[in-house]
Amino acid sequence: MRSPCTPGTERPCHYRELFVTSSGGVYPCCLTWNVPALRIGHITDRDLEERIRAFEGTCRCASFTLRKGGPSDPRDYKLNVETGLACNGRCAMCCVDAPSSRGGYEYYADLERLIAGLPSINHIVVQGGEVLIQKRTMEWLRALAARRPDIPLALITNGNVDEGMLPEVESLFFNVLVSVYGFQDETYRRITCMELEKTRRFATELVWRKKTTAHLKYLVTPLNLHELPLFLRWAASLGPETISVIDANTARYINRATEDRFWDTVIVRTGDAVRGELAASAEALAASGTIVLIDALSREMFGLDEGFVARAGLSETVLPNPMVG
Repeated sequence: MRSPCTPGTERPCHYRELFVTSSGGVYPCCLTWNVPALRIGHITDRDLEERIRAFEGTCRCASFTLRKGGPSDPRDYKLNVETGLACNGRCAMCCVDAPSSRGGYEYYADLERLIAGLPSINHIVVQGGEVLIQKRTMEWLRALAARRPDIPLALITNGNVDEGMLPEVESLFFNVLVSVYGFQDETYRRITCMELEKTRRFATELVWRKKTTAHLKYLVTPLNLHELPLFLRWAASLGPETISVIDANTARYINRATEDRFWDTVIVRTGDAVRGELAASAEALAASGTIVLIDALSREMFGLDEGFVARAGLSETVLPNPMVG
């Protein structure tokens, strides 16, 4: 596994991906939206194409090191778009403050212009807020899919919608990622103000129907880290394309250096259970072809080092998350 401090492949990331925030800011990828120095421009800029070509910035992650683009560099885009912040959830840890958002989304025409102007788009990812409850966004996506069937659409969702939406989700999106923020009823309800069972039903049917590619993601926070083994057991039993575990920088929010070492005890116990669930699921994961992507912070916190992965027979199954370490 590559060290999270090791820079990845050098490339002009802004020639391969663009992230458009709900307020219209344009960035090289979804990991840079809160770095002002990496803002390329705004979706309404009439000279956005020139700004993209001229953009220079300093950025590196576990996968890539950003460099300036040149005439010989191909431009084939993953276009990642926040289509507004309207949401059915009220997640306590929402990084874009969607729960307090009251404004509408006005950039559909600008998105159309951006899509028409980019030289090549291999797929478009949409997220919110919650896309599936945004009526205008869904209307726009239906029209886009009818007009540009050559551009595959992907969705990031909380999945807290009725199962009756599955046929439309499956017809619109070739790829769907469902994010989960806890795995016991009361925890999920307190964090999101939504019902866990609704998300479980939607995600379970999405995976089992196999009419689109389904991914399941767990966001680790101090409130739900101990429930990760429950999520892994459920997710592994379904056999999605991938299972992702991403830590919301738990170390920033807790004090592990107390006299009683309370958090150390909880984390060690959780790590034991996480490793146990992964080891017990090794054969099922291999049979379904499911890949488990775990970020560097989670691997360190729960003791998921190369030695464990190899001993558990998970070397081809448990891999570093390619975007966040």
